[in-house]
Amino acid sequence: MKTRGKTSAATTSGGATIAQLRAAAIAKQRILERKLHELVQNSPGTAKVTLTVTKFNPVTDPHKGVPKTECIISLEPNDRVKGDTPVNPTKLLVTPNDLRKRCAPADPVNFEFKIASQNSKETYYPVGVSFSLKNPGPAAPSEQKIRSNFATGAMSIIGLSLFFTDNYYLGADPENVYDFCVVVQCLSDGLIGVIDPCISHNPPPPSN
Repeated sequence: MKTRGKTSAATTSGGATIAQLRAAAIAKQRILERKLHELVQNSPGTAKVTLTVTKFNPVTDPHKGVPKTECIISLEPNDRVKGDTPVNPTKLLVTPNDLRKRCAPADPVNFEFKIASQNSKETYYPVGVSFSLKNPGPAAPSEQKIRSNFATGAMSIIGLSLFFTDNYYLGADPENVYDFCVVVQCLSDGLIGVIDPCISHNPPPPSN
């Protein structure tokens, strides 16, 4: 009676298995991501925004509409990003850097969005982000320009924080308002919710 021998794992010329190489590559990628995020976090120009969930409204049936999760927006002092009101803003206003606006086609600003909870018994994690133009008009940018302005492929998540860059292309209409949706997940039950603040590109201040 013949017995079937064990199948050996696929190996490379160096002797490591493909699974081992994949695990090593993932580990190196995570190290590089953490180093990058440390640089972004410590950069004085990074806009640090906290979204504190006050009422979590889960998306149970998208065909019946998407309820918005309620939150409080708070923002650390930043030269380029401010709230539309000093307290409890509903919109983030982004202005260009005067030192660069005449010599660069884009004026990027880095964002860190941290998800917090008013209920100490619940934790919410960011799991995704999307952008769309809220006020399309004659000068509205194309979908390709929106994707270029907010490169969601470059968005990354570490713990409770979400990082991305607003490229602020200066050739676009500076008064475009973007719907910025953060998808969050409740740790206790796994349900998904959507936070929907806005990002507005304000025109540069008039020169004296």
